Amino acid sequence: MVQSHIKNNYKLLLSITLFSIIFCILGLTWTHWWFNGGDDFNAILSVYKIKNWKDLFDAMIQGNTGYLTNPTNFIDQSYQPSFLSVYFRPLHVLFLTVEYWLFGTNAYLYLLTNVFFHAINTVLLFNIFLWITNYMPALIAVLIFAFHPQIAFRFGAVANIQYYINLTLILFATMLFKKFLDTGKWRYNIFSALFLTTALFIRETMLVLPAIVFMSAYLYKNKQLSTRSFFARFYELLKITLPSILAACTYILVRAYNYPLKLSQLTNHAPLSSTPILSTLKNRIPELKVIIYDLFCLSWLPWGCKTIRTIILLLIFSSLFALFIKTKNKLPVLFCLIFAIILLWPSLIVINNPRYLYEAYPFFLAGILLLFAGCTFRRKQIKPIIISMGVLFSILLILFSVENFATRTKKMHIFSSELKQLVVNPQIKNRTLCVFAYPFDGLGEHFASILWVMLDNPNIPIYFDSQTMITQHDSNLFKNKKWRLCASDYFDKNNLKITILENGFRLTS
Repeated sequence: MVQSHIKNNYKLLLSITLFSIIFCILGLTWTHWWFNGGDDFNAILSVYKIKNWKDLFDAMIQGNTGYLTNPTNFIDQSYQPSFLSVYFRPLHVLFLTVEYWLFGTNAYLYLLTNVFFHAINTVLLFNIFLWITNYMPALIAVLIFAFHPQIAFRFGAVANIQYYINLTLILFATMLFKKFLDTGKWRYNIFSALFLTTALFIRETMLVLPAIVFMSAYLYKNKQLSTRSFFARFYELLKITLPSILAACTYILVRAYNYPLKLSQLTNHAPLSSTPILSTLKNRIPELKVIIYDLFCLSWLPWGCKTIRTIILLLIFSSLFALFIKTKNKLPVLFCLIFAIILLWPSLIVINNPRYLYEAYPFFLAGILLLFAGCTFRRKQIKPIIISMGVLFSILLILFSVENFATRTKKMHIFSSELKQLVVNPQIKNRTLCVFAYPFDGLGEHFASILWVMLDNPNIPIYFDSQTMITQHDSNLFKNKKWRLCASDYFDKNNLKITILENGFRLTS
């Protein structure tokens, strides 16, 4: 009876287990988690200013999440946002505000929220991957997604909840669109487009999704439509894609209404500058290397070691090319890889940031799974080896994540403890502050924002002496540790003595 029940609910039990593992490993343990860097501090300050529903409504109408609040003595170099330059993400404002109203400055609860959505995404991906492969390969793939080295290095930032919720919505949209393709019932396509519309108002990355929907529909219905003329097939695919096109147009029109296109700013706006497109390939090679390392989950390799990196990449590329020659899924594999590249458009157009990978990586993993699923060449001999290597690599990534989360949490705890002691010091109450000799790692140049929130007084002048900002040479954020790259410890070799002088101060290392 019990065995029969387990067999009938195997997928559900695996999904629950997977969710629990991720939530416990990345969430429950790290009770000393705190905010990290300018993005977090500015996000908290921006929603701190929202005191009621009217403020929230006004902030959502404005929708600009790209404005940085600098210390008092910094010259404001911001520009008037326009259609191309604005980060118009009104639902991101909504989610951050609700979080702040619920959690205040308890950063641990923000982390748990991020982990919750990340775990949901992993479970949804697991169920989607089961469309194209068996349980074990799907499980290994989603564990690689859940514990990717960039998760170990960068996961948990409050401001990044937009990525996690955005992907949740897109995965639901994908499942509904698949249901539409299977059943032909248009309500599933319409609901899929509604999820896409919601995702766009959180983060605009998915503006390219209509193109992906069109290509997916072609791939799925190619045999059914093969007897029709080119124009008849194109019309049918365009009709299927129409709801997602309307979703993208809705976002574009609302964005244009709030932030009209100003031709005068086409050449001088910063966030979406066309300069990187025109830059030479040579100047972008380091960024392309980072993208390749991240795609193949090699971000943990230590700095240097160029020979080892080259050998590993050659082995990977040659193996994948050999499998591609043998696979029956050439077209689906190519489509998935193209989808991943399309979704990396912020990295290609502007400048690469490892967090951009989060939304594109599921398509890359799907392409790899399809590559293996369509290959029958010596499958019985190769499969056990690949599965064993995949399991061992997944365990390695889990341990790597735990190690880096422990280091990052320890560092954050020092920051938060010291700042909490500072803000309750009666000597600084309602007084102008000047901050110097502060660490760049973890605080950046914008942590005046979090001080204003913790002091509950955004009107106090707070000055920063950026010339005395402390960095650790070659290991400010990361450092080599034996065979791997790890998050740096907290300035354990940079103990400074500050001597107050009559007309200033002196730093002694």
